[in-house]
Amino acid sequence: MKKLLSAFLLLIASIIFSDGMIIPDVYWHRPPDVPTYPIRLVEHEVRMEIKGDILVAEIKEVFENPTDYTVEGVYVFPTPKGALIKDFRMIVDGRVYEGKILSKDEARRRYIEYVSKLRDPALLEYIGFEMIQLKIAPLRPGERRTIEIKYSQVLGRRENTLKLLYPLKINSVGKNRIGRIHIRGVIHGDVLDVYSPFYELRVDRKADETVFDFKDENMVAEKDFIVYITMGEKWAGFGFETYKPFPDEPGYFMLTIAPRLTFSEALDKHVVFVLDKSGSMEGTKLNQAKEALKYIAENLGEGDLLTVVVFDSLIKILGKPFMTKKDLPTLLESLERVVADGSTNIGGALRKALYLCSKSPLKVNYIIFLTDGLPTVGLERDEIIDMVRKLNRTKEGLLANIFVFGVGEDVDPVLLDTLAEENGGISKYVIREATLEEAISTLYRTISSPVLTDVKISFEGVEVEKVVPFKITGIFAGVPVRIFGKYITGGIGRVKIEGKKENTGVTYEYSFKFPKQDDDDDYVEYVWARRYMAYLERRILIYGPNEELKREIERLSKKYGIPSILTSLLIEEQPIQYRGVGAPPSAPAPTSVKAAKKISESLEVERITEKTMDRKFLAGKTFVLKDDFWVDTEFEENEVIKVLYMSKAYFKLMELFPEFLKYLSLGKNIKIRIDGYNLVIDENEGISNEEELLEKLGM
Repeated sequence: MKKLLSAFLLLIASIIFSDGMIIPDVYWHRPPDVPTYPIRLVEHEVRMEIKGDILVAEIKEVFENPTDYTVEGVYVFPTPKGALIKDFRMIVDGRVYEGKILSKDEARRRYIEYVSKLRDPALLEYIGFEMIQLKIAPLRPGERRTIEIKYSQVLGRRENTLKLLYPLKINSVGKNRIGRIHIRGVIHGDVLDVYSPFYELRVDRKADETVFDFKDENMVAEKDFIVYITMGEKWAGFGFETYKPFPDEPGYFMLTIAPRLTFSEALDKHVVFVLDKSGSMEGTKLNQAKEALKYIAENLGEGDLLTVVVFDSLIKILGKPFMTKKDLPTLLESLERVVADGSTNIGGALRKALYLCSKSPLKVNYIIFLTDGLPTVGLERDEIIDMVRKLNRTKEGLLANIFVFGVGEDVDPVLLDTLAEENGGISKYVIREATLEEAISTLYRTISSPVLTDVKISFEGVEVEKVVPFKITGIFAGVPVRIFGKYITGGIGRVKIEGKKENTGVTYEYSFKFPKQDDDDDYVEYVWARRYMAYLERRILIYGPNEELKREIERLSKKYGIPSILTSLLIEEQPIQYRGVGAPPSAPAPTSVKAAKKISESLEVERITEKTMDRKFLAGKTFVLKDDFWVDTEFEENEVIKVLYMSKAYFKLMELFPEFLKYLSLGKNIKIRIDGYNLVIDENEGISNEEELLEKLGM
C-alpha cells in the first residue's frame, strides 16, 4: 500500500520570472530511504519576450515523483521587493489557478517555519519577499506533473541597461539537478549587448531583434541566472554595474561599452599576417595556420589590405604587399606552396612586418604574429623587444597593434607577452594544435571592424583605482568592452573616452552614478579580483620577481580564494637562456607556457564559470571548505562565539545581523566574521538561547 507524503511545492519568482521546486511538508517525518528533496525537476523551459521595459514570460516545468509515496502540496511564489508582476496565472494539467498573496511578515513566518522544521537554511535568503501561495492536487508515485506559468512584468532599468534576474539556483537546493533546461529570450529594439556574469549565452543579434539562448542538461545551478541588456544609443550603448556593500569601504564597478554591430564609417585596416614556417611547424600546425589565413583573406573588408610574411631563417612576402580581396586567388596559389623548413628568425620577421606597416597607405595597421618556437637565428629576446619598441613608435603613437599567437609549449611567453603588452595587442596561447584555426579566426572577427583606435579611458569626479584592463587595444563594431575597477567614495562620476578615427581625435563623455552603498551585484568584485590578479602576475612573468606585487597577489588570493597562477604552476623565476646565433636554445618549462596561457585567459575573463567544490564567493565574502566548515577568509580563531545550528540563538542572529541571512544558505557549519565578531555556526554544539548570545555579544 502506497504511503501518503505531504509536501510543499516551492516556486521562486524573482526580478523577472518564476522557477520551481518541490520540498517536503514540514510536518512529515521522512523515511530513511527517501531523500530530503524527493521530487525531481526533469524539464524546465522558459520563453520570454521583451518590448521596451515590459517582459511577457511563459514557463513550463515538468516534475516527477520517483518515490513510493504520494505527494500533495502547496505551490509557493516568493516575490521580491519592487517586482511589479501583472497578469499572473498558473496552469496545472490544463486548469487555470489564482494564488493567494501573503504579506512579507506572513511570508517570513512561513520561511522560518520551513527552515526550522526541515533543518535546511537554503530558503533563508528569500526572507523579505512577499509570497503567492496555491494548493494543488497530489502527485502519485512515478507520476509526472506539468506546470505552466504566464505573466507580464515591468523590468528594472539603470541608465540604458535592463537587468533580468532569474533565481535558477533554487532548483539546486539539496544539490538536486535539473534534467533539461532551455531559457530563450527574444528582445525587440536596438540591442547592443546581452551579457550574463555566470552563464554562457548564445546570442544572435540583428537590426531590430536579438535572441539569446541558454541550454544545459543534468545541471546543478550554483548561481542565479542574471542577464544585462544594453540598449542602443548613437554609436554605442553603455552599461554600468556596481557593488559596494559597506558605505565606509571601497566599491567595485563594471563599465560596458557596447558599440553597434555595424558602422558605415568603420575604419579600413592593413593586416600583416606573419607566419612561422620553420621545420617544427610541419603538419597540423601549418595546415591550421593556412586555413586561418584563408579565413582572414576571404573576410577582408572592401577597403582593407592584407600582406603575408612567411619566415624560417629567411623572410619572404607571400604574393605581393597590400593585397585586396581581388588578389585572393593569387594568395591561395602561393599559400599552397608553403612548406615547413628551416630555423626561426623572429626578429627579422617582425622588422619586415613593421617596415611594411610604415609604407602602408592606411592609418590602421594590425600585425598578427604566429610562432611555435624560440628565436634561433638573428636577434635574441631582449634585442627583439628593443627593436620593436624603436620601430613601432611614431609621433602619433603606435605604428601597429601586435597580436601574437604562441603555438605549443616551446615558445617564449616573456617575449610574446611583452610584444603584446607594449604594442597594444593581446597574446594567445594554443597548446592543442587542432584549435589553432578557430583561435586565429575568432581574433580576426573581433578586430575586423575598428571604430576607434588609440583609445584612452579616464575617470573624473570620483576617485578610481586599479582599473583593468590597463590599456584598451581599440573599440570594434559589435564587440563589447568591459572595464573593471575600484572606487573609493560614491558620487557622480564622468567617464571620458578618447580615441582616433583615422588621424582625427574624438572625445566622448558620459556621467554615471557611483552609489555610496549597493549590495546587489557581488560578482563585479570577484571578476575584478580575477582580472587584477592576472594583471599583477603578468607583471611578474614579464619583468621578474617583485616583492610588493607578490604580497598583493597573496593578499588577493587569500581574500577571494583564487589560486595564484604562478604559484600553482610552480614557475621557476629564472630567465630563458639563449646560446649563440644558430644554436638551439634551452626551451622554457612547459609550466611557463601554461601559466602564460592561464594569465592571458584571466585577463579577459567576463564571468564566473568555475565550479569548485571547496570554495564559494558570496555577497562580498570568500568561503573555503575546511574540515566540514565553510570558513570566511576574514575569520579569526580568537574570541570566537559559537552558536548551535537551528537554535533560538541561531534565529536571533538573523535579527541582530540582517546581512547574516546572505551567508546562512551555505549550510550547517559556518565560520564567519561580521561587524568585528568571529561567529561559528555548529550543528553539534554552541549557544542555544537568546540571553546567553546577547551576553556574549555584549548587548
